[in-house]
Amino acid sequence: NIDRERARKGAREMSEESKYPALKALCTGLKLTEKVLQTPIQSVITVSADGSLLDSFKVLMRNNILSAPVSDNGKWIGFLDVRDLVSYVNHLFANQPKPRRKSWEKKNKEGEKPADKKDSEQKNLARVVDIAALEPTITVRYLARRNPFKPLTPDDNLWNAMELMAKRYKRIPIVDKDGKLVNIVSQSSVMRLLSNNLQDVSNQRHDYRYIVDP
Repeated sequence: NIDRERARKGAREMSEESKYPALKALCTGLKLTEKVLQTPIQSVITVSADGSLLDSFKVLMRNNILSAPVSDNGKWIGFLDVRDLVSYVNHLFANQPKPRRKSWEKKNKEGEKPADKKDSEQKNLARVVDIAALEPTITVRYLARRNPFKPLTPDDNLWNAMELMAKRYKRIPIVDKDGKLVNIVSQSSVMRLLSNNLQDVSNQRHDYRYIVDP
């Protein structure tokens, strides 16, 4: 994806202190607190490493999110992401013998036509999970480890989060001094914060559309 690659390139460039002093001054002044992020603590959605694929992805669909942090016996091990599941299933499908692929295709066509878009998305997701379930290595725990849990604290700032995103971390968990998860910094929340505060750095001649993924 060209836009995504440009986003990552933009984030990497912005991490060079000498190029964007005004922007860095803005970002380092924005602490990762609930007030700044404008995300209530109770809205953080999590899933268990021992949960079933279908139930876990239903949680994501039900809350209209693409990923959620995964806990394993009280420890955070990573993020479960819809895009990783779809990508892995596509890879798995492409490398299967033709008879098995036809069997999967037939399974995907079975069932009645959904009544609405939401129902359609739920059924399509269920079919993808059904295919993934045929491969025992595809579990919530396995997929979560593809997206490491790299936390920051409320005392860290937006610049710290952007530096991690420049290293391909899609979402940054925020934990308190006791290690309790209190918030999530997403790429969209970073974009919103910058959009709300960019007047302070209006003299910058950079195209901020490519700071993070859309």
